[in-house]
Amino acid sequence: MELNSIFQCQKLNVERDDRILLDNLSFDCTPGSLTQITGANGSGKTTLMRTLAGLRPVTVGKITWQGIPIKEQREVYHQDLLFLGHSSGIKLSLTCIENLQWMLALCGQSQTKATIGSVLQLVGLGGFESNLARTLSAGQRRRVALAMLWLRQAKIWILDEPYTSIDVSGVDLVKDKVMEHLSHRGLVILSTHHGLNMTADQVINL
Repeated sequence: MELNSIFQCQKLNVERDDRILLDNLSFDCTPGSLTQITGANGSGKTTLMRTLAGLRPVTVGKITWQGIPIKEQREVYHQDLLFLGHSSGIKLSLTCIENLQWMLALCGQSQTKATIGSVLQLVGLGGFESNLARTLSAGQRRRVALAMLWLRQAKIWILDEPYTSIDVSGVDLVKDKVMEHLSHRGLVILSTHHGLNMTADQVINL
């Protein structure tokens, strides 16, 4: 284990439907580092990312945040965590602004409508603030979810396939935001089965 690591995955087994996907997986992450998780569809990336985010129980091995197992400090860990799953996770019956207000509330945080509106403008959704999510394209829904990168204060980002359904301009926008987070000593764990448009500090191939 690296001396300045703050996130550790130690001898982790990941199972799905009683099948072992990953066995004895270990890695460390340090502040300001980017870890890329790669692998073909079905290799277990999403299952692993949900496990690292504390959304699936750990049966074998240990995941620690700042030296303490995440299962022993769930509330603290989730306050420090921004997790974006493979799907957008937004509610189709809510508007763009309402979705982001709801997602922030789940984290115990809030932002003004003006701030949320300015971020939606930044991610290419200006003029769509009051549109119901069901009227948006898949790429636009993904951009609503990605707006949390600008709105949510968190030390560790776990991003499962963040580039899904977005175009080249969206990919560049996410890249720039990730690089900014890393420059402030934030930590990013990002999964993708595509090439990454930035250099990772470590790559874990499943």
